[in-house]
Amino acid sequence: MKRKHLKGLNGVVFGVCVLVVGVVSVKAIKLPDQDSPEVLDGSLFRDLEGHYQEKFPVKDWVTGFWATVNYQLFNEGRDGVVVGHSEWLFSSEEYRLPSDYEDQWNNKLDQIVTYDKQLSTQGIELLVVLIPEKVDVYGDLVSKKSMHDEINLYHHSALTLEREGVALVNLRDPLIRAKDNGDKVFYRTDTHWTVKGAEVAARAIKNSGLVPSGEAIYEVEPKGEISFSGDLTNYIPTGDMFADFAPAPETIETLEIVKSGQGELSLFDDSTQSIALVGTSYSADKRWKFVDWLQLHTQQEVLDYSSVGKGPFVPMAEYVSTELETAEDIEMVIWEIPVRYLIAEPTKA
Repeated sequence: MKRKHLKGLNGVVFGVCVLVVGVVSVKAIKLPDQDSPEVLDGSLFRDLEGHYQEKFPVKDWVTGFWATVNYQLFNEGRDGVVVGHSEWLFSSEEYRLPSDYEDQWNNKLDQIVTYDKQLSTQGIELLVVLIPEKVDVYGDLVSKKSMHDEINLYHHSALTLEREGVALVNLRDPLIRAKDNGDKVFYRTDTHWTVKGAEVAARAIKNSGLVPSGEAIYEVEPKGEISFSGDLTNYIPTGDMFADFAPAPETIETLEIVKSGQGELSLFDDSTQSIALVGTSYSADKRWKFVDWLQLHTQQEVLDYSSVGKGPFVPMAEYVSTELETAEDIEMVIWEIPVRYLIAEPTKA
């Protein structure tokens, strides 16, 4: 309630602040008419930010001030974020539609089919796990609509891959069902799924019937919660001085998922690992616990070849070039792909 009260007062507070700061150096910059589009859409304040960064010695304070003005008065952040309702933030990548998106799309789908055939020649099954966009799941919390909806990005991609014979797990439906049932499956201020969202995904993979079950039993040990601010808050750099006006921090559920009786395992345990996971930070970031949930639900250990900051295609290329020839025991590769990467520019290694 306190944050809502602050939000309601911010228009007045920051309007006064902007007026005061503007008077200080009004002679140094020419201002447009009050009805100018620059004033109405906030671009004037972005210009003023650059002006005052030159005039004020304390640039961190100025950066924080103007970031707060843009966020509080215009519901905007820097390029890279789309501000929704109730402090929900969305990545601009989920809105961008490159001019060559059709070429990128077709090329990426062709690459997936090619990898499927390449793995098959080695006796390895490929299972694609297609992650929907956060704005697709939580579209009711943002006014701006994504062009990705208009091109039917998720459904068209899934149907095309299935038509080409690629085994695929659709995560969109179970994540939306979980959200509708009250579970938080994506973080409010972060690009990624929550620990619960990762668990929903792992369970959906198991329930698909496409992954063979092992015999290992895993136990979940809750460890409490920790506070964090998601990666999308980097585009609203209010700084410590204006932290009360920034999106509120949220919490991550911390837990350990361990194999039952792990402490009693023999040093000479010869159990093999038949599943490899390739993917992005949705898998590689240990905070989300996706690998752990996957092991719990499939009842077997999973070899993790996911990477942070490379997208989904570079890790797969690296796996095929460096691991495939020696992957004697691997029977299945689970490939986690956020759907937005299917129309994005290629990620460099």
